[in-house]
Amino acid sequence: MNAETILNAAQGVLQRRGMCAGNFTIVSGEVDAFGALAIAGGFEPDVWMGLREWHEIHWEPGDHRLVDAAYLLAEQVLPGRCVAGMPLDDLITDAGDRLDAMSPDEVLDAFTKAAHVAGEAARLAEKAGAAT
Repeated sequence: MNAETILNAAQGVLQRRGMCAGNFTIVSGEVDAFGALAIAGGFEPDVWMGLREWHEIHWEPGDHRLVDAAYLLAEQVLPGRCVAGMPLDDLITDAGDRLDAMSPDEVLDAFTKAAHVAGEAARLAEKAGAAT
């Protein structure tokens, strides 16, 4: 599973479970964008609470792929902001607030665009690797 797969799968999670705002998930089962990312990556919706607290050196490979997907999504919803290197806690707060304010269609569009960027980056990396 890579960032593109997670971003694409998260769209299905949102469509199946419904979208909420302000929480990774609510009792009725609805999730926000970050909750959907987590589920698509094979985690509980609130995995972000732990990832915020743990130092990156303690993350598993799946954690890194999930966080990569989150940064790609944030690039789509925080135009003009340099999200590369942004602390994860700030990214979750800032991108989460923006995503919560968006319509479901806008959120799905952001996921689609982020997945496209992830796919293009993976294809370029694969092409570069094959050339060496």
